[in-house]
Amino acid sequence: MQAHESSTLERIAFRCHIDPLKGCLVWGGTTGGVRGGNYGKIKAKCPTDYHSKTYYVHRVVYQFHFDVILDNNQQIPHLCQNCLCCNPYHLVLEPFVVNNARMRKNKKKRVRQPCCSINKHKNS
Repeated sequence: MQAHESSTLERIAFRCHIDPLKGCLVWGGTTGGVRGGNYGKIKAKCPTDYHSKTYYVHRVVYQFHFDVILDNNQQIPHLCQNCLCCNPYHLVLEPFVVNNARMRKNKKKRVRQPCCSINKHKNS
């Protein structure tokens, strides 16, 4: 692990707390996103960067944890449906069309039966 990876991951860990019901690692720092999204954001220097940039936290965690380099077209959706979650095991790499189809399916499912897709318990 390179020095910039260690310090970035330490900063992320410092700003997170664990949701004991869902197992989410919930970001407590800066948020923002496109179309009013509430995604965690952090300024970091990733392996492919020369200078620091602002990234979504879940993408940084996924990239470091699974040792992959993501491009801007790759989707990293939250299987737990929590935009602030950065637990790498709640994240998956999938194409845009698959992500959108799953989101539509989950939206319909949530109306009929609200439950967490990870731990199968009722959402509060």
